[in-house]
Amino acid sequence: MLIIKEAFEEKQLEQIRQLYEAAFPASEKKPFSLILEKRASGAVEILAIEDDKRRFRGLIITILYKDMVLIDYFAIDEESRGIGIGSDVLKLFTARCAKKRVFLEIESTVSKLVEDYDIKIRRKAFYERNGLASQGYLVNLFGVEMEIMSFNCDICFEEYHEMLVHVYGEGVRDKVQFIRNL
Repeated sequence: MLIIKEAFEEKQLEQIRQLYEAAFPASEKKPFSLILEKRASGAVEILAIEDDKRRFRGLIITILYKDMVLIDYFAIDEESRGIGIGSDVLKLFTARCAKKRVFLEIESTVSKLVEDYDIKIRRKAFYERNGLASQGYLVNLFGVEMEIMSFNCDICFEEYHEMLVHVYGEGVRDKVQFIRNL
């Protein structure tokens, strides 16, 4: 049995920070101190994924705005990958957010000439198997081409952009741009 809960204990936060640093490329990471700062303001949620023996299994870091929940970061501990935990967690998480519009960003799979293309295709297929669908557009997020995917809802670029500007300030307005429809 898996549990998703807010992480407040130092041990949990350190496990989350370590997995965060290891699991995501530098071009996609925010300073962890910024994530902690935005959590203190109520705009971000830092969630630990644990099993019934309280063993750390992964993380979910979300951005909250109006009726929207952006899964900003989602990672399963390396030892726990490949056994269905990620799918189970997404089911639990979407049930937890049943009255919200839940979505995420993935690195674009449009160009086959990018680094780690096979990994990006597998990641997108994982999300599609778990009920997410493309919103049909690409964004430039701080220089990284991303695609927006959601669980049974629509998120237009303007709403997505408004969320990021609201949470991170006017400085991000020009760093998040619509590229094109797919």
